[in-house]
Amino acid sequence: MKVRQTSINAYHNEVKSFKNKLYPKILETLNEIDKDGEGATRGEIAFYSKLEKSTVSARVNEMLKLGILQEVGRRKCKFSKIMSYTIAINKSGQGRLFWLYLN
Repeated sequence: MKVRQTSINAYHNEVKSFKNKLYPKILETLNEIDKDGEGATRGEIAFYSKLEKSTVSARVNEMLKLGILQEVGRRKCKFSKIMSYTIAINKSGQGRLFWLYLN
């Protein structure tokens, strides 16, 4: 039993560490590509960060719940040509701290 719980704990620590490494990468990518303040789609963030779209979507959804990011509109994604929500760093909420750090 003890080995099993240790393995489970190690797995959760590794997943948490992985997520923590992705937040800054997504924020840095978004900061680089969102120069006009209109945001970027999940697909655009995935393309420029060289991450899978599903990975970006999962982390973006978490960051939206935490108030780090916010949805700022809808437009066609530059790559998929599908109408998508655009995401930006929430400069009036939790994302302000990250935005100040990046700039």
